[in-house]
Amino acid sequence: FCVSGTVCDAFSLGFVPLNISSLTQGATRAINVTVNVSLGYPPGVYQGTITSNTTGCSIAGHCTDNVTVNVTVPTTLTWLFTPSSYALNATTDESGTIGDVRITNTGNANISLEITDSGSGSSLVSQSVSSLTVGNQSSANFTITYNIPASTSPSFNTLYTVNFSITNTSSTPLQRNVSV
Repeated sequence: FCVSGTVCDAFSLGFVPLNISSLTQGATRAINVTVNVSLGYPPGVYQGTITSNTTGCSIAGHCTDNVTVNVTVPTTLTWLFTPSSYALNATTDESGTIGDVRITNTGNANISLEITDSGSGSSLVSQSVSSLTVGNQSSANFTITYNIPASTSPSFNTLYTVNFSITNTSSTPLQRNVSV
């Protein structure tokens, strides 16, 4: 059983087999230990002490054995976003909010994202921030707005597109796009 350390206090352990009914002197038997770490647990190396004991033992110092267990939790930089696109019909001398993009950090460390825009309508739309840091297991939003000045020459049925690229070169995914 797990007796001390972060591995014992913060993680869930399973042993297979749970017990060994008989073991002759000098023999060995493998015990598989499964460690479950909760989603979003911070990266690092964590230790714990597992103690095995025997029943009916009367030789002092030979009835228990301790094993130190090291568990490495790797950094996980993963994220989701919604929505992937917006549509807008607008005319000249009009401005407003197109919508919010919600980014959810599903990993176990803060993630920093860069937000850039490109496309034929990029001079008509903008995002509220150009970079964003989203904490471990949390969400953040940025807002997309538009401003079509009166000086814009009216052109019926002109289609403008804007692509907002959300990027972190160390994460999974590396980049996602929101189309307007």
